[in-house]
Parts: sequence; C-alpha cells; structure tokens
Amino acid sequence: MHRRQEEIVSLLSPTGRVGVELLARHFDVTSETIRRDLRALEKLGLVQRVHGGAITPEVTQPSSRPQEVKGYPPTADMIALARSAVALIRPDTRSIFLDSGPTGVALATVLGEISEGGNWTVVTTSPLAGIVLARKDMPRIGMVGGRLSAQSQSLTGSRAVEMIGALRAEIAFIFPDGLVDGHSLTSLDPEAGATRRAMITSSSFTVLVYPEASLRQQRGVTFGHISEADVLVTDADINDPTLLFLSTSDLQVVIP
Repeated sequence: MHRRQEEIVSLLSPTGRVGVELLARHFDVTSETIRRDLRALEKLGLVQRVHGGAITPEVTQPSSRPQEVKGYPPTADMIALARSAVALIRPDTRSIFLDSGPTGVALATVLGEISEGGNWTVVTTSPLAGIVLARKDMPRIGMVGGRLSAQSQSLTGSRAVEMIGALRAEIAFIFPDGLVDGHSLTSLDPEAGATRRAMITSSSFTVLVYPEASLRQQRGVTFGHISEADVLVTDADINDPTLLFLSTSDLQVVIP
C-alpha cells in the first residue's frame, strides 16, 4: 500500500465515507486512478466500495444516528474555555494554527460562530475540527497531510510536521495533554507532540489551553517548555498550586 492509499484510509476515518471526485481533486489525479486505489484497498479489507466512493467496512448502511466521537459535541465548560481563548485573537489576525483533540473541536465551534468577524485562514491537524469549521462556512481552512492517529485524533507524521514548518501563523492554539514539574508541556501521543512543537516554532504568539484535568496530568512526552507560551487559558481554580507557581513567571493566565 503506497502513501496515497494510506492517506485515503486516513481521510476515511473521521466520517466513514469518501468520494471519488473529491479524492481525485485532493490528490490531483484522475478518477480512474482513485478507483484503482479503492479496489486495491477493498481487497485488503480497508474500505468497502460504494457508488461514487467508499465507506468503512463496518458501515453497511447509512445511519440516522450520529456516531459518538470524543469531544463532540463540546460540553458547555469546553465552550466557555474556548471562548476565553478565542477572545485573544487580535482584529488584524489573518493566520491561525489549531491543534487537535476535544479542545480543538470546541475552539472550532466558537471560531465558526464568529468567522464573519474575521478574515482568517485556519490550519489544523484535526479532521473533526476541519469538518466543524466547514459546516460553519469558514472560508479558508487548511488541513495538514499525514497519518491519522486514533489516539490523538490528529494528523501526524513527518509530512504533517513539514507542512506546518513551511507555514507561518500569527497565533497558535495548542492543547497539551499534561504539564510536568510546572514547566514541561507533554503529549500522550509522541507524534502529536511533534506537530505541536512545529506549531509553536512557526507561530508568533502561542496560547496554551489547559482544561483542569490536563493541567494536573503528570505524564507524557515533553514537546515544549511553558516559557515558550505567551498565554495560558484554563478553567482550573485560581488557587490551584500550579497556577500559583506560574504567577511568578511572565506568562499571562486567563480563567473564564
């Protein structure tokens, strides 16, 4: 199975369906080339061909009930956290990096609600966040390439890192999985950590969004240092020991 076929499987994962014509435009190849890929993937048991495209093998008929997806729909607490983060976007902002995971879906929901007020290009590693933004008619959405990680719901790998590194964003919203020793930003998925590292490096302003549970997480692979961030947004209690420690630094802390 070559790289294009691997990416087709990755693109299929979030929604359970892909179309031949859309895939042909995405990869800039002919429809017949995509059909050959789908036939090869079907022989491997990775897709089930249907008229106009393919679905996941487990899906035998359209479902009237939405599939359960981690982080969707966002909870009221996550939306409140997202609103506080989005409020940090400057009026002249044009480019945004959006990390993956449930927090990313919450931010995509809020960004979509106010997209008419901003002339943004949003580049994300989250297929679900991209779908949420598209449904809100966000005019400019960029999806990085790479492999879809089931663990982090993120597009990862060297291709994703390279694409992020070739871009520049005025603000990056990063959602670490943990904070070790009060300063190490961690990721439970090492490959998602690599894309987060790339976003921080390629942005002018970094916002860390930490739900209280993540702020207390003491494990994962380190991908950055708290000093690299400009703002931390969290719903943790103002008297949380971690926040008291951070109050001695130059980092701005925002609590909804």
